[in-house]
Amino acid sequence: MSDKNEIEFKKYEKYGPHHINESKRSIFWFNANQGARFDLVLKHLGEIEGKTVLDLGCGDGALTRLICRKKAKVIGVDNQELGLKFAKEILKKEKFEAELILADVCNLPIKDNVVDFAVASEVIEHLSEPEKLVKEIYTVLKPGGRVVITTPYRMTEKPMDQYH
Repeated sequence: MSDKNEIEFKKYEKYGPHHINESKRSIFWFNANQGARFDLVLKHLGEIEGKTVLDLGCGDGALTRLICRKKAKVIGVDNQELGLKFAKEILKKEKFEAELILADVCNLPIKDNVVDFAVASEVIEHLSEPEKLVKEIYTVLKPGGRVVITTPYRMTEKPMDQYH
């Protein structure tokens, strides 16, 4: 956690790799909102084959694996060790490779100007100082690189979900 005032994410302990399960488009698990969001993220990334894509807050690897399917080089970063464990398992099972890093998305252990694309899907609303994330993305992004940031909520007085 980058800030002691932020809510600690405990969904993996409680629900396991739920993002992965919800993204498999099974009639038993599929989350249509998440599926639509992932489709939009991929659409806005455009042609990424052979490019380096940074998946910030990659969690259990649900979006990471979809980016891997597009034949991109993927760097996934998350501050939840259990989420990254699930991501490693699913990527290995599906024969994909990605560099997965346990780190704070606002303090990336990545060299400057090395990323072609960056994605922060449903991450920014977890941060008390979102401008730090934007500055960090700008630092690692190559000139002319593209960023996709999504959030589930508009500005509100009180979050509708304790995790957002």
